Amino acid sequence: MTRGFRWVLLAASAALVVKVVLALTTWGSNDIGHWLAFVDAARQTGPVDIYAFPFDTTPWNGRWSFYNHPPLIGFYLQLVIWLQDSGIAPEVTIRVVSSLFDVAAALLVYALLRRRTVERAALAGGLAVALSPVLIIISGFHGNTDPMFMALVLAAVYLLADRRAAAWSGVCFALAVGVKVVPLVAGPVLLFAAWRQGRGVALRWLAGAGLTSAVFWLPAVLQHGRILLHNVFGYGGTDYYQGWGVGRLSVWVAGPEVWRTVAGGGTVVVVLCALLPLGLLVLLARRGVDGSAVLPGVVALSLAGFCLLTPTFGTQYLVWGVAPAVLLAPWIGAVFQLVAGGWLFWLYTRWSGGLPWWEAKVADYTTGQLWLGLLAWAMLLAAIVVGVRNLWRCHPRLRATSTSG
Repeated sequence: MTRGFRWVLLAASAALVVKVVLALTTWGSNDIGHWLAFVDAARQTGPVDIYAFPFDTTPWNGRWSFYNHPPLIGFYLQLVIWLQDSGIAPEVTIRVVSSLFDVAAALLVYALLRRRTVERAALAGGLAVALSPVLIIISGFHGNTDPMFMALVLAAVYLLADRRAAAWSGVCFALAVGVKVVPLVAGPVLLFAAWRQGRGVALRWLAGAGLTSAVFWLPAVLQHGRILLHNVFGYGGTDYYQGWGVGRLSVWVAGPEVWRTVAGGGTVVVVLCALLPLGLLVLLARRGVDGSAVLPGVVALSLAGFCLLTPTFGTQYLVWGVAPAVLLAPWIGAVFQLVAGGWLFWLYTRWSGGLPWWEAKVADYTTGQLWLGLLAWAMLLAAIVVGVRNLWRCHPRLRATSTSG
């Protein structure tokens, strides 16, 4: 165990303590109410038939919910129920589990960077994720599964690029997509990288991903395929556009009606974030650059690009940019954590009616909050631009196994 690894583990453990304290002493955001509705429904239906539960006519504690999660979450809810029966409240479990995945994410970011840059930058990146105020707020207070899928994607990249464990990489990717479908944008890049390692490697990656997916997707598809397709793949996000990037800029420049047109183009954003990074990886391969060396950065580009261009927004979406920004540009990514974290702290303090936090009720943004959100968006854009430049400048003889520092 290197000194840097120990520092990142220590920092991530300290942040974990803070997150657990938040999970134990606060209610969280409106998402917690939805998750409790999901728990109650899953207790009645089981992990698969939850898609047939009438959420649109059955409010939980006055809250209307919409179940748009992939099938793996139905089984995750059974774990939450089991822990609830053992005395652990679901609102605690949901946030603590995400917080544990954050520890893995920080260690994986450090491990990936350490093979591709100098030790100082790798340590800065690992610590930025370990101590990220965005992750502290979203995992420890807000409550959602985005940190889970992000850590699983990082594991898929690490296993394929640095451990040459293609089948296990496919398993992790399938689990990530089973949590939320957002990681699908990274699928083409991972598959192409596996194919560049050899046809057998690609087949093992596909076997790992396919068999794992079949376990929890097939029952839901066979029994509730139409509902699953509509709720999971047809979900276009909320109409709450105020705080972030493309949505905010389109409203400022042309008004809400134009934003609604932009928001309807979510599929275009998905395609762009899947194919443009793939195109970059193909061009780098033609130049002779080792695909394993640049794979973390190219996958990061897919996810950070999705975070940057998403026309709809929930504050938990910022998780999509935390680790990717650091993988693309460690120092700029660290600044992104601070700006975005400060923005979230301001938002949640206002939404909670001041300190200490208990329950955050989403409200309109102030003018200052809109500008700070735009600054956070600009920092993510800067990380993407610098990251693409660095990827393009990679020397053909660069190898993922060349550890610096």
